[in-house]
Amino acid sequence: MLTDKKSDNVNILRWVAAIMVMVSHAPTLVDGSGDLCYRYTNGQSSFGGVAVAVFFFFSGLYVTKSLQTCGSEKEYLKKRCKRIFPSLWLVVVACVFLVGPAVTTRSLIQYFTDKQTYLYLLNGILLPVHELPGVFEESLNSTVNGPLWTLPVEFLAYIVLMLAWTFAKRVIKKEQAQVVLHLLGVLVLFLGMLAAPVFLSDTEFVVSVIRPVVIFFVGALYFDFEDKIPLKPWLGLLCTALLILLGKTPFFSVAMILFIPYIVASLVIGTRQIPLKTSFFMISYEMYLVGYPVQQLVMKAFHYRMSAWENCLISIPIDLLAAYGIYALIEKRKKK
Repeated sequence: MLTDKKSDNVNILRWVAAIMVMVSHAPTLVDGSGDLCYRYTNGQSSFGGVAVAVFFFFSGLYVTKSLQTCGSEKEYLKKRCKRIFPSLWLVVVACVFLVGPAVTTRSLIQYFTDKQTYLYLLNGILLPVHELPGVFEESLNSTVNGPLWTLPVEFLAYIVLMLAWTFAKRVIKKEQAQVVLHLLGVLVLFLGMLAAPVFLSDTEFVVSVIRPVVIFFVGALYFDFEDKIPLKPWLGLLCTALLILLGKTPFFSVAMILFIPYIVASLVIGTRQIPLKTSFFMISYEMYLVGYPVQQLVMKAFHYRMSAWENCLISIPIDLLAAYGIYALIEKRKKK
């Protein structure tokens, strides 16, 4: 069973995925190009996109378990909020009141009297605001913390999942009704992703949003059928090979939806666990929150004259330290 026992490998993969996001963003910040995966797949995805897919699969898998084991929807929402918001609030406030004043090209009076400064705080309630006055203006991308766009998307998925579960439990009142709803959700989203290139001109962003949500609900289905899914490492390796091969075709997004869940389930959850005796690999969410601002600060410190690998080599250790500090602070407060 996929979720019967704690999987230390999951924490390790999430940790690696958070680093993949930073590796993916580095070339974009340095010269506006994409990473190796982006070039290989002709812009269909990047290492960051693959990492986000991994995050959303785990989220769909374990959040579905949480929903079905919680005593009420209120308890479920409380758990989700406690996981997302404390660290997010800390990072958003730090960006506004520490990072912004330290690097803005405006005077402090101009910075603190500009309404844009305070609009940025809306990120704390999952309303994306990307820029602060005079902050990172010299960068190729003045966005302060780009990855925050995924949080409202993921939280919306939490809400839809809860509504489907509540509808199935209280209205339909039939066993396995939520499975049918999850299947319908995957089908509708999948068809929407395929139809996007036909009806929309700017499809890259649309697909990058819809794809992880599809994978989230695939994760929910993996929970629904966890006792029926055979986890074979050799089959996971075959799926990995197929995923790589399909990267040279126009069907890589479809391949991600089909193969990434099974690759992760079979090669990470379904294999021998690496026992962890440290909480250092439990900071992936905090790493994700802090990574982009750290990379922007490192770029500015070096006057935007550095390679992508130099940015990674300097930024990742700083990100790890900052993320662990946030994790330790938030977890300590939770225990009080």
